[in-house]
Amino acid sequence: MTEINKVESDRWKNQSKYDFELAEKLIDTEFSYSCFMFQQAAEKAIVSYLVLKGTDKVWGSSISDLAEDFVSGCWSIFGFFVLVQLIWVLRKRL
Repeated sequence: MTEINKVESDRWKNQSKYDFELAEKLIDTEFSYSCFMFQQAAEKAIVSYLVLKGTDKVWGSSISDLAEDFVSGCWSIFGFFVLVQLIWVLRKRL
C-alpha cells in the first residue's frame, strides 16, 4: 500500500460515511432517495477497500461487480462494519 492509495481510500471512505449518514436522515421522509444513498454508500465503501488494497483502476460502479472484486479479496473490518450497519438500518425500517 502506498501513501497515495491510503489518501484515495480515505477520500472514498469519508464520502461513503457521508452518504450513509445522509441516507439514515432521509429514510423516514424520502425512502426512495434514502435507498439510493445507501447503495451509493455501499459502492463507495467497496471502492475504498479496493483502492486501499492496491487496485489502481476501479471500472464501473455496478455494486455486484465491485462486490465480486471485494469478496475475491479478504473481508476488511471496515467493509464488514458498513455492510452490518446497512443491514441493521434496513431491517429496522422494513
